[in-house]
Amino acid sequence: MLKQKDSKLNQEFEDFADFFGFKTVLCKPYRGQTKGKVERTVRYVQENFMVDRKFRDLDDLNKEAYDWCEKVNSKIHSTTNEIPKVRFKLEKLNPISRIYIIDKTSVRKVGKIV
Repeated sequence: MLKQKDSKLNQEFEDFADFFGFKTVLCKPYRGQTKGKVERTVRYVQENFMVDRKFRDLDDLNKEAYDWCEKVNSKIHSTTNEIPKVRFKLEKLNPISRIYIIDKTSVRKVGKIV
């Protein structure tokens, strides 16, 4: 079975993680217990926010998404039985005090796979 120490992260992502001081923890392959927590969130947003909505532009999408998140995160979560906005405040996360700037551009030519 593949272990985290045997895995290679994208160098730019490793730099990003080091810059902000967090440690990455990879999900174990073929283990739904770990990946599902992340992937289920994407499906939840797709099925509950994105359905039958149209947006004028990116600013409109961002405003609608923010408003929806405020509403959803103010309700009691069915798994934790806590209100996410309240729980989030208890996390005591550090504020972002500086901006991570990417100044490198990569151009790649992709060919047809035969």
